[in-house]
Amino acid sequence: MNISSIRPSLLFITSLLVGTFVLTGCTTTSPVVDASKKQATAPLPKPASNADFLYGENRDDLAKIESKHLQNTADTLIAARFGKALREAGKIKEARTILLPLSDNKEVGTLVNTELSALYMSEGNFSKSEFAARKAIKQDGANYRAWRNLGNALDAQEKYVEGETAF
Repeated sequence: MNISSIRPSLLFITSLLVGTFVLTGCTTTSPVVDASKKQATAPLPKPASNADFLYGENRDDLAKIESKHLQNTADTLIAARFGKALREAGKIKEARTILLPLSDNKEVGTLVNTELSALYMSEGNFSKSEFAARKAIKQDGANYRAWRNLGNALDAQEKYVEGETAF
């Protein structure tokens, strides 16, 4: 069998597969070596932010976060996490009681208002959801969850052009 008798498409697919295997071997998870210093440095871990604790994979279950909150009621981040856990557990009234006093807090205000926006959305109160989302965005314009909540609240109120802009 000579090379000219092989179908061009088969040849292309074979070369694509071989190229994929070769390039896959180029990826590495080993430490990065700085050639100028000739020493290995481990990749830096991403620092945790308030959003990582509130929305990331570091969430506690309701009983654990409630215990933490009762041990230190002055910790606003734990309070915000507790309010979120309450909302997720369907305890809307209790969540509102925890979250509302924190809505103007500089440390967690944007996170709390984003959560209040989601809380109001779950109740079908789209105008309050819009207000809370706008407040969160005013506190942190890069809060993508607040922008998403704003878009959903506006869409639910049939303010489609504004909603599309928020998305």
